[in-house]
Amino acid sequence: MRHEKEYIMKLSVMFTNHLVFQADKEIRVFGESTETVTVTFAGNTVSAEPENGAFLCTFPAMKYGGPYTLTATDGTDTVTLTDIYVGEVLLCAGQSNMQFTIADGQLPDEQFCADDGLRMFLTERPETNSCPAPAMQWVCASPENLRGWSELGWMLGTEARKAGIPYVGIVVCAQGASNIQTWIDETKLKGSALDFPDEMLHIDAFQAQYHWNIPGLLYHTMFEKLCPF
Repeated sequence: MRHEKEYIMKLSVMFTNHLVFQADKEIRVFGESTETVTVTFAGNTVSAEPENGAFLCTFPAMKYGGPYTLTATDGTDTVTLTDIYVGEVLLCAGQSNMQFTIADGQLPDEQFCADDGLRMFLTERPETNSCPAPAMQWVCASPENLRGWSELGWMLGTEARKAGIPYVGIVVCAQGASNIQTWIDETKLKGSALDFPDEMLHIDAFQAQYHWNIPGLLYHTMFEKLCPF
């Protein structure tokens, strides 16, 4: 019975309608559950037993194609995603230059056209009210949402489309005024070449408005959510 479960099965935040998987790489579908999870995608079905409340289903690599439907179930709860493609996925990570949106720039409006083959996933930042575009969901390029896209991410995606790539997914994982230490797992940082004493760190590491500059914080709150996609 549903009320007897510790929590409802759920896919990781990367899995929403309109997502793009990377071509020619194994496809990984993952999330949380306390029961065996069965995932069906593009005619293939894979089951996985959860370990410590997490599951991972791996599918063989595929060529460009779609649209596909993905269904995941644990026998009680079922999630169905539609309009999925296999194409090229570009990770756009960094600081303010990658965070900089089309709305912040001066590109003419006539450049902003609908393109179903170009899609973006914006990773939510710890900054308050910081995401002008829909965050934590895949969206197709349209005049209504493009102003909230990373301008560099959009430019990369449009160049890839012009080069003939049929489906392009842009994953934006950026936070302005961030230091490299916050993007690294703090357990791996200690004792490394980037484990600097406080006197060698930039002032951003100590200013309250840049509260995300704590070793490992953005790694855990942003980048880790994308793994092992």
